[in-house]
Amino acid sequence: MKKFLASALSAAMMLSLLAGCGGGNTSSGSTPSGSASTGSSAAAGDKVVKIGVFEPATGDSASGGKKEMLGMQFANSETPTVTVGGEEYQVQLVYADNGSTTDKAPTAAAQLVSEGVALVLGSYGSGVSIAASPTFSNAGIPAIGVTCTNP
Repeated sequence: MKKFLASALSAAMMLSLLAGCGGGNTSSGSTPSGSASTGSSAAAGDKVVKIGVFEPATGDSASGGKKEMLGMQFANSETPTVTVGGEEYQVQLVYADNGSTTDKAPTAAAQLVSEGVALVLGSYGSGVSIAASPTFSNAGIPAIGVTCTNP
């Protein structure tokens, strides 16, 4: 069930991200600046699915990471819920700053795992994504490189 939920949410978020690339007037909330902060919060009792945003907020790739984060925030504002198996879930983004470096990436990845994310999106930069992949793999969490160029 967890793999099905993660796959369904992954597909929903990716479609939302693609829809967000269409342009138009957008307004986005503030960009997280800490190493881990949560996005929208759901009311008590709501079913919530957490999606990890594994992006650089600091370091050499921070500019690209910010652009990806803004895209994900926009997608989440357009599609704040997802229905899986007839049940509606509030989508909550959970942020972790990988610092644009391979030595900080595993710590940021472990932070997302400890937050209980079901899926991870990012990072801007293949190197940090590769460095974090064992952490996500060992936890059984799918991770999708949004703009990575290294397979």
